[in-house]
Amino acid sequence: MVRDSRGFGSWALGGVLAVASAACSAQSTEGAGGQSGGMGSSAAGGSKAGPAGGSVTIGGSGETGGASSGSGAAPGNQNSGGTGGVSMQPQNAGMGGLVLNFGGDYGGPPNPNICVPKLIGQVRDFNSALSGSNPHPDFEAYVGTGITQELVMPLLGADGAPVYADPQPLGGVQLTTLTYFRYWYSTNHPANAVFELDLDNPPPSAGLSKTVEPTGATTYQSTAFFPIDGQGTQAQDQVYTDGQVAHNYHFTFELNVKFIFRPGQVISFSGDDDLWVFIDKTLAVDVGGVHSQETGQVSLDTLGLTAGKEYNLSFFYAERRAPSSTFKLTSNLTFSNCERIFR
Repeated sequence: MVRDSRGFGSWALGGVLAVASAACSAQSTEGAGGQSGGMGSSAAGGSKAGPAGGSVTIGGSGETGGASSGSGAAPGNQNSGGTGGVSMQPQNAGMGGLVLNFGGDYGGPPNPNICVPKLIGQVRDFNSALSGSNPHPDFEAYVGTGITQELVMPLLGADGAPVYADPQPLGGVQLTTLTYFRYWYSTNHPANAVFELDLDNPPPSAGLSKTVEPTGATTYQSTAFFPIDGQGTQAQDQVYTDGQVAHNYHFTFELNVKFIFRPGQVISFSGDDDLWVFIDKTLAVDVGGVHSQETGQVSLDTLGLTAGKEYNLSFFYAERRAPSSTFKLTSNLTFSNCERIFR
């Protein structure tokens, strides 16, 4: 663990949220003979523009499958979009864990002004409370029997991070002090203990699989989520294993995105440990505390949002204790940010 200016250490991430929006992957290619259909996408496929009046084909590979979009007035079906449409074949999910679904519309004319959303967050690495080097007392310190809600305030702070609730909820203690909690998502974390995590291009150690459903939903999941194994200050911490392999179990993950609200959208989380989702700076999903796999979800229809309006979504996760790290996030949101969003 590396010390920061306050003599405190590093952090890390334990979950992944990945998004694929069909609507955002549609683009157009024009040739002399007319306009081709919108571009489909797959987790592993490349794109190829056809000749004049031709079609655009996205080729998947191996287990990911592919998607293609026809040109002209080609009708849509399971494997091809309609005119300017987009479709994706589902991909087999790997082992359980993180699941994310992001929906988009199939068919319709291509829109060259829509981008592919960037789902890139930050992992902050920490040492455990038992570390001989710069320990953090909130990690590898508590044992929970279930979800502990109201550990944080219902609104994000002025800095865009969760705020420690004072007083803390009655029952089992899950956090030490306000001062130590501020380190979890601090923008002043030591540079050698902060890592970017692209949910659409995660490292192998994250164990993340992706499934694109015919409905337009995308699923990311992992039952062994260790996105910064072998990095940061893990070598300075005590050794923690899953019974066989040493992993980095002590980190937080922050992801900030934008989305367009449409009726019927839902977001849910299942995993360990803490997870808070804020929509329009207001707490919407509260799965706080150290615990085994637990689930929380919200229907966005209950939040008083305006259809067609763009909103901010902030996702805060923490992996705090061995011997497991699971993460499952499911959503049919249509994400709209063309660039990564860091505080």
